[in-house]
Amino acid sequence: MKDRPKRTAALSPPGDDETAPLPGSFLVVQGGRIEVDGAPGALRIGSDPQVIGRAPGCALTVADDTVSAVHAEVRATPKGVRLRDMGSRNGTFVGPKGGDARISEAVLSAPCVGRFGARRFRFVPEPAETLVLERPNRFGGLVGSTPEMLALFATLQRYARGELSVVIRGETGTGKERVARAIHESSPRRAGPFVALNCGAIPENLIESELFGVKKGAFTGADHDRPGLFLEADGGTLFFDEVAEMAKALQSKLLRVLEHQEVRPVGGHRTRRVDVRTVFATHADLRLSVNEGRFRQDLYFRIAQINVEIPPLRQRLADLPLLLSDVLADLGRSDVHVDPDALAMLRARPWPGNIRELRTHLQLALEGSRAEGVTLSQALATTRLKDSVARATTYEGARREFDRGYYTELNIKHAGNVSKIAEEAGRERSTVRTLLRALGLRTDVPADQDPKRKPSSAARRARLPAKKR
Repeated sequence: MKDRPKRTAALSPPGDDETAPLPGSFLVVQGGRIEVDGAPGALRIGSDPQVIGRAPGCALTVADDTVSAVHAEVRATPKGVRLRDMGSRNGTFVGPKGGDARISEAVLSAPCVGRFGARRFRFVPEPAETLVLERPNRFGGLVGSTPEMLALFATLQRYARGELSVVIRGETGTGKERVARAIHESSPRRAGPFVALNCGAIPENLIESELFGVKKGAFTGADHDRPGLFLEADGGTLFFDEVAEMAKALQSKLLRVLEHQEVRPVGGHRTRRVDVRTVFATHADLRLSVNEGRFRQDLYFRIAQINVEIPPLRQRLADLPLLLSDVLADLGRSDVHVDPDALAMLRARPWPGNIRELRTHLQLALEGSRAEGVTLSQALATTRLKDSVARATTYEGARREFDRGYYTELNIKHAGNVSKIAEEAGRERSTVRTLLRALGLRTDVPADQDPKRKPSSAARRARLPAKKR
């Protein structure tokens, strides 16, 4: 039986005090170093996430078959070094004897030993590091004062001006595109174009021509030359949203373009140089996808030169006053007073839709409260979003209720037009149609299950008995 991940007293589990707001324009983090038996040198751990594994691109490469390609991640935090197992096959263990507890995530704050698979390691804490922020509590359109957000701002401020490729990870609604735009606007490329592509919203057979362009006559319907998004983003930034959904066949073509900075349109014979910085976003963990064989290892290390993670709203509730002030100003309702009762109500919600859900919640509440000087708690009393989200006992239950409220509003707004709903939600049309049916917002049946629909000629042929030879 597989060992169940757990925590032990030798570790410092992440606690609520990690999310307490810090004043000022600096953040103190506790780092350390990890030494693995048989691996050259030691890995010094700072505020940027680093990975340990068997793959050559890891910050610390461990040549051992019991170690996964991307085995674990380490990062300095105010409480110590966060060690996170990346879904490895043989596990990450920490304890007095190096193998007492299999962990999924823990914070190392004192000297200890452990192992990655069968390979032993030693952890030694080092003096704290002070991260200085140029603009406290804000980066581009992002606001926050919790340690996780301050560490994110410090990383973005350090690398936005460069050319390194960035992978942004975060749940739906956390603001991944906002981070990508902030990186672009803080870089020397700010005068160039910012072009976005949602990899999950474009059919697989069209995404190649969308990226690289197409020559006239390349396929039926290609009646003129069309430049791809790489050429549109020339001199600027190309943002790939939900990159984990990209097909394996396209991943290899993307890798070649990134390595050579040249594109060749579908049906074309000549390549053209492009000057593009790439930023990627995903709600999934690409390192898990690498270990499971769903994402190319070489492409991952090419695009993930910098890794950043946006914490979900439920883990940064101390930021609610800042976020509310920001969203209310954006909605033109700075006159609304944020009272303690409103804060208490909002902190009680699980927020599966994160900042996007918060904004939608406030929009709906304020539609029924046009009077000036209204308190936020009075406005929230008029909200049309269902209270079942707040009563949900599990994250998945809360997520389902959020989906129901979110897509109900879009369904009403767009009068059931699936294409417009999918466009606003940033998801593929077929995915949205299926979701609307599951939520009971559409009563039509799939075409292939409609008893009144005549079968296609291919289906009719499939039912005919085979000819005798």
